[in-house]
Amino acid sequence: MVRINQFHPSISYGDAIGNSMQEIKKIIIELGFDSEIFAQYIHPKIKNIRHYTELERFSSPENILIIHYSIAYDPEVLHLIKN
Repeated sequence: MVRINQFHPSISYGDAIGNSMQEIKKIIIELGFDSEIFAQYIHPKIKNIRHYTELERFSSPENILIIHYSIAYDPEVLHLIKN
C-alpha cells in the first residue's frame, strides 16, 4: 500500500506547521492511506511524531513524502532526506 508521509525539521507545540501536518495526516488516513510525520526536533507535548532517523524504515519507491519548508532548515537533514 502507498504510504504518504510528511517531514518538517521541527514540530513545536501550537505551531501552525505542526498543527497543519497533524490535520493533513488525518485526511490522508481518512482517504485510506498509511501516514507518518517525521521531524528532527519534536516538542515533548506532541505525540505520534517519529524522529527523522526512522524515515528510511518507512520509505519505499512507491511512497510519497511531503516536505514542509520553512526557515531554519539544517543542511544535514535535507541531505539525508534527498538520499
